[in-house]
Amino acid sequence: TAAAAAAATATATATTTAASASGSPARSGLVQRALFAKNERSSALCSAVAALALESPQAAAEVARAAGGPIGSVGSAEALCALMSASDGPHKLEVKYDEPPDEPELLRACGGLLPARVAILFPAAFAALRQRFCEGGDASFVASLRHARPWDSGHGGRSGSTFLKTCDGRFLIKLVPRHEYHAFFEHAPAYFAFVRTTPTTLPSLLVKVLGAFHVEFRSADKKSTHSQWLLVQENLFFGHDVVRMCDLKGAQRHRAGDDPDDTVVDEHLFQLNGGYPLLLSEAAKAQLTRALWNDTLFLSSINVMDYSLLVGMVQRAGASNGNAAVASADAAAEAAADAAADVDA
Repeated sequence: TAAAAAAATATATATTTAASASGSPARSGLVQRALFAKNERSSALCSAVAALALESPQAAAEVARAAGGPIGSVGSAEALCALMSASDGPHKLEVKYDEPPDEPELLRACGGLLPARVAILFPAAFAALRQRFCEGGDASFVASLRHARPWDSGHGGRSGSTFLKTCDGRFLIKLVPRHEYHAFFEHAPAYFAFVRTTPTTLPSLLVKVLGAFHVEFRSADKKSTHSQWLLVQENLFFGHDVVRMCDLKGAQRHRAGDDPDDTVVDEHLFQLNGGYPLLLSEAAKAQLTRALWNDTLFLSSINVMDYSLLVGMVQRAGASNGNAAVASADAAAEAAADAAADVDA
């Protein structure tokens, strides 16, 4: 009886509240759609805003100070590698926009959101890394970053992260939670120390993280803000016509596999490859084994425990599906950034 009375009271209260707030469900739905639209816009634009920050006078001055001039004037790989591990200078550079930047096209695309602040992690070290490893150097990377669009990673991981791909296909932008961004900040010195030794000293298949940013937007009325944390990495399959991806983890669990665009796991590789494993020459096997040893030793040293080998398969002319050749393989470990989330790229 008491329970029934309580239920009746709750029902009456709910009815009264709904009547007094006529139209609130519709308003709530509009608010949710507005928030979703805002997140979509900021996600699509965060790479352009990050590129704008890299081109700012503050960022250019810090890189020039550390490098002794424009990063493009550093001629030797040794000097660039030394700059990656330099301990002087800020580990985080903030570029603030008290007034909207003079970028009419960008501001029109923002649709009411204005760039407020960008934090660039390790600006000089990353500039040196990009100059060392990116085709066209740092300037080419920044030009690519200005234009990106949403990208479907093929259901390869469980973290639910949003990905963008630069319009030229060269780089991937992963939108990450704040804790993942800070995890990379913590491990970045060890990451730079390792990457500078590759591949000349240590063979490695580790995907390279090429930049880390915190982009903050504000509403036009300056009453609300919205943040995005992003890591930019190389697109391992750029220039390859990859028809299938396998995320090899030594796992027996089932993941996807029915959709040709899905990223599949270990047991599906045997099915796709006619029952065979990856067939390598002795020299290639030795090189792969050394690279995997180096990468897993490094990841273990920074307590990253969830990583895998991403294999892309290319259909060669005249080959059957069961004999697709391996075009590219990479230890897609989310680099030093992610000690918990599944591999997504």
